[in-house]
Amino acid sequence: MARKPKTPADQNLADEAAKAGRDWQEYVNQLLSIHHDNFGQIYQPVPDQTQGDHGLEGFVDETGDGYQAYSGELSKSANELTKHQKKKIKDDLEKLAIYADWWAPLFANRKSKLKNWTLVVPECVNREVLHYASEQSELLRLKNLPFISDGFRVYIRTPKEFPAARATLCDPDLAKQLIVIRSATDKQLTDQEAGAPDFLGKIDEKLRKLSPEATAFNVIQQRKKRLLSYLRCENYLTDLLDKFPSHRDQLDGFLALKAEQIEANAFSDGHTPRERFRETKDDLESSFETIAVFANPTQQLVLLEGTISKWLGECTLNFAS
Repeated sequence: MARKPKTPADQNLADEAAKAGRDWQEYVNQLLSIHHDNFGQIYQPVPDQTQGDHGLEGFVDETGDGYQAYSGELSKSANELTKHQKKKIKDDLEKLAIYADWWAPLFANRKSKLKNWTLVVPECVNREVLHYASEQSELLRLKNLPFISDGFRVYIRTPKEFPAARATLCDPDLAKQLIVIRSATDKQLTDQEAGAPDFLGKIDEKLRKLSPEATAFNVIQQRKKRLLSYLRCENYLTDLLDKFPSHRDQLDGFLALKAEQIEANAFSDGHTPRERFRETKDDLESSFETIAVFANPTQQLVLLEGTISKWLGECTLNFAS
């Protein structure tokens, strides 16, 4: 019997549920990364974009902890939530056995074993889930998988049990405090100068248009300043991605759209190079005040100068001859 096609309403519900699941997954990964970092440990997320996560959202070598996230986005009642959580436990623990040939060498190379598997959920409303988790952990232990510890246990936890990490994620000003601006190193500068001649050449070309009267020496000096501001910004963006990936995603999305807008408007722009440069910079500075609210004034200035430098080198910000 052919499966009945989804109605638009059903499809919208499925899309919303999928997004809720992805959002929860991202939140849990951030939560666990902060939680284990507080103890000097490294939480390793497992990429799942191509073949799934094989039963683990992420793991920690130092403790033998493994984690999975489940939001229960399709559950309409407490009974459904209990049913779905049990199924999630069963399915993902079975994945560990199904993909044992993939997991075994990974843990062997790290000289560690999986001691605990924790399902992180928004809420657990039925203690029967705990009983079921215990039964499933015993079934997995009996398979004698080489990467599973003899004392392997399954737990169910909510974000409330990670209070310090949860408080960190809830603080909108945290990125302003935790990310320290890092200047470009000599090696970064040397590598960029040697490895990106086109990038540097385009910056030189733009600088000559901005200041036709500048000497070759002045252009070289200004190019170095632009390069340093670009690399300083790249360091900030790297740290932002590491500590606050959702902020980085938001920023990347905005800058991509802004770059498209600038390139599209270039064909009808009658301003001089200096006017276009100043207008673009002022507009970006104003945008950062509302888009990059997670950044303090110094960080916003680093973003501003670094982004302008990048756009000069990538021809996003172009000038008519």
